[in-house]
Amino acid sequence: MKLTKRSVMNNAWKIARNGVKRFGGRASDYIAEAMRITWIF
Repeated sequence: MKLTKRSVMNNAWKIARNGVKRFGGRASDYIAEAMRITWIF
């Protein structure tokens, strides 16, 4: 799988939205950690 900026951002926003569903708040509150998680995987 090629790691492009687009794929990193798409996956990060998916993770951030899952954080909103689980814990509440806004997706933008979770995006920094979601990007770290996405970059590692």
